[in-house]
Amino acid sequence: MDYSVNAVLYCNRAAAHMALRKFDTAINDCSRSLHLRPNYPKAKLRRARAYVEEKRFSGAVRDFEEYLKEMKEERISATGNNVSAASAAETADVVAELAAARLAARRERDKTRTEANMHRDAFNGFGDAFNRNGPFDFSGTSSEDPFGRRRPSSSSIPRPSTSSQSSR
Repeated sequence: MDYSVNAVLYCNRAAAHMALRKFDTAINDCSRSLHLRPNYPKAKLRRARAYVEEKRFSGAVRDFEEYLKEMKEERISATGNNVSAASAAETADVVAELAAARLAARRERDKTRTEANMHRDAFNGFGDAFNRNGPFDFSGTSSEDPFGRRRPSSSSIPRPSTSSQSSR
């Protein structure tokens, strides 16, 4: 069975899904394509672009970087380092997309970190009153519970016996 044909079909179907703005399905089809043909640059590039649309920037950065690395290796082996103007322009476009994805990923990380810090700061000190004998004294020195009821003394609480008596 020729898996490379199926890889191309999955990649083409991914292009159709992207046109329909079904980016998650396009990502799945590109992943299937790459499973069948791991070094298929068009599928990597298409999946990277779909990741960007889904705002999954870390996956996009990974795929853009792998695509650029593979294209560089392919150009060197095929042309002896001679690069055409069209492929140089395409590479420049992908490099710009990679830079934008990196920036978006960094902003997303910073936003998440800021939100986590704000959350931590909002709850900083929460529960300190309970930890330092605050409004309710749970240290056992008070004979009343927080609702004003009298606690029984520790001697009046029935305790299970510790001796091992066998009833059989």
